[in-house]
Amino acid sequence: MVFTVSFIVVCLVWLLERALGIPWDFHPDAQTYQAMSEAVSLNILIDPIKVLNNGHYILVSLFQSNVELLTFFNCLMFAKTNSLLYESMRFNDDKTKDNLLYYFIVVGCLFNPYRLHLATTILKDTVIIFCLVCALSSRFKLSSIAVMLIYRMASIIYLPLLIPKRFSKIFFIISASIILVFSESLITHMNDINETDMQFREFDKVPSFQEFGAVGSALRFIVWPIISITGMFFLLSPSIQYLPLTLGCVFTMIYSLKYTKLNFRDLFIPFVLMAIFGLLVTGFTTYFRYIFPIIVIMPIFIIMKNKPK
Repeated sequence: MVFTVSFIVVCLVWLLERALGIPWDFHPDAQTYQAMSEAVSLNILIDPIKVLNNGHYILVSLFQSNVELLTFFNCLMFAKTNSLLYESMRFNDDKTKDNLLYYFIVVGCLFNPYRLHLATTILKDTVIIFCLVCALSSRFKLSSIAVMLIYRMASIIYLPLLIPKRFSKIFFIISASIILVFSESLITHMNDINETDMQFREFDKVPSFQEFGAVGSALRFIVWPIISITGMFFLLSPSIQYLPLTLGCVFTMIYSLKYTKLNFRDLFIPFVLMAIFGLLVTGFTTYFRYIFPIIVIMPIFIIMKNKPK
């Protein structure tokens, strides 16, 4: 039922966006995938290690760069992801099931406007979100992780979300040690990134703090996760393009606060991972694409962390 309804809704949104004049290549990456898929796929055949971070080019090539087929595939991935999300969200107290507000919030989470939009494109985000949900719900965990890394090497930053709670402290001790050992190189790399302009959209007015150098990187590390989780970035950059993103964040936060056994310590790992991406990019629209999978899975991440053993 959830799969069928989700598929119908996302297909209707696909038709609506095209009717409103939003083209399939609204995101420049879409043009790149279509134009470069064959060449990149051939390079991967010659040097298989290049498959890392380039897996989506193979999919586009297999579909012969057909925009309609690729979008249809993303719509199927969206619908299947919703089925998995809803299955995990059903672990909540049965008393909430008769509450109309509960269903309204769940629908808001499942039909996150930005995720709907991404599913109507040929971008790779929908597949990455699907794989992360699969990995978190223990379905084909290793294969899902492998596909994520093939699709986006930066997905390695998502992996702490999959670590069992009992191993979290060990993981962070090891991570902190690595950061201390390579701190000088990391600071140099951060300064180089901070000098790169990644604000590609005119409507992106969210402060990047680049003018403050290393302090600016620290501000992105702290501020950007907060405004992303809460949707407050809309107040800093009030534009119609950011409204769908904000609505999705608000629904996710309301569900997490009201319908999960939220302990704010459960937000520590998602917050840190989102903060790391704040060090790696300087444009908020780019940043949001990277952290969006974390926002999508946040409710079921909290549910899984607090599920009775």
